[in-house]
Amino acid sequence: MAGVYPMLLDETCFFLAVDFDKGDWLEDSTAFIETCHRLNVPAVLERSRSGRGGHVWLLFEEAVPAALARKVGSYILTETMERRPDIGFDSYDRFFPNQDTLPHGGFGNLIRAAVAETSPGRRQQCLS
Repeated sequence: MAGVYPMLLDETCFFLAVDFDKGDWLEDSTAFIETCHRLNVPAVLERSRSGRGGHVWLLFEEAVPAALARKVGSYILTETMERRPDIGFDSYDRFFPNQDTLPHGGFGNLIRAAVAETSPGRRQQCLS
């Protein structure tokens, strides 16, 4: 397994990952990506190792403050919920990075890298 800590020591990041789990993860994450496309924000969906969830990855050209990345993610999530009130977004779990600032003496939260092996010879699936 390979993973990455999204937040750098200066509390910036090069990506935001949005974690969707549970039953309706595919519908919810697809709606989120549709909003990204409407806002001209490139996004990629990666199916989780279990196949019962996924991460939407927003990649930035340069490091941005983690707080800003999370605000962008919150804005997109809110816009998606307003655009699609028919779906409950129960599958939304959290953002990576999980916090705006690094905990004292810590690295933040680890996320599995998108290229991690799921089983011998099998890779994660990018769906969009």
